[in-house]
Amino acid sequence: MLPTGEIDMRRRKKLYQLVFSLIILALSCWALLWFLRPGTQPRTQIFQGIFLTVEETPSGRLMIVEVHWDTPGVQFSNRAYSFPVDPTNQDSPHYRTTFADWALFREGAAVLVNTTLFLPDSLKTFLPGYPVRSNETLVVDGEVSHVHDHSYLLYWDADGNVHLQRSKPPSPESLDAAVSGIGLQGIPVSQGQVRPRAISDHGEANARTFIGVDPERKVLFLMAFEKATPIQMLEQAVAHGVKVGGQVDGGSSTNLIIGTGAKDLPPHTGIRGWRPVGPYLIVKAESL
Repeated sequence: MLPTGEIDMRRRKKLYQLVFSLIILALSCWALLWFLRPGTQPRTQIFQGIFLTVEETPSGRLMIVEVHWDTPGVQFSNRAYSFPVDPTNQDSPHYRTTFADWALFREGAAVLVNTTLFLPDSLKTFLPGYPVRSNETLVVDGEVSHVHDHSYLLYWDADGNVHLQRSKPPSPESLDAAVSGIGLQGIPVSQGQVRPRAISDHGEANARTFIGVDPERKVLFLMAFEKATPIQMLEQAVAHGVKVGGQVDGGSSTNLIIGTGAKDLPPHTGIRGWRPVGPYLIVKAESL
């Protein structure tokens, strides 16, 4: 039997080895994510019908993905529900949290972006696999998650036309017509103009995700900001061609990442938060 002092020494050695290994793992992950941070580039086609722009702003990088949804081969959809959906049950979960990069790989997507806020707001939701509920209304392949009283529904009908209901909550008519839909927190960009009263916390710079459209050109804009105030976000959205749109979940949930097959980009290039995501939107497209 080993002396007590020698046992304690071995335990301390193993603890030191574990701590050292965790530090090396954390540094390796940080280095990898830094390598996958997108470099600045002008508007460039990276898939058929998908263009990427990356700019340096005073607060950090801005990443803009344009999805021309009438391009042959381009498809987009909300994440499929993880649980059976009951719109009348206001407590039932919709998804299990997952890391965005794993979801990108699993879905075989060209682009993945986080969408609506999700609940509960708990430390448990920072663990992958935890059941969560979308705060705003979602429509996934025609199936409605629930009716949220404060959602402005951005949706596409069966003919591929986009609509934004400018009143809340989503009407039965809009929900019946929607094939795919995302509930926005507000409509701070309308008719290509900034509407600052439609958003709060004007002075707070944070990571942000913005989704907008140009209905006439049939372009979906997915935008991720490493850091921006709401006004900076809206001004950039308008400057890059958004006609109508709004903010979705942000902060540590901000994720906009590019999948395998993009021209001149390593897989998983993007702006990402460190929190697992619940709801997200996937885009599929053909390589160039």
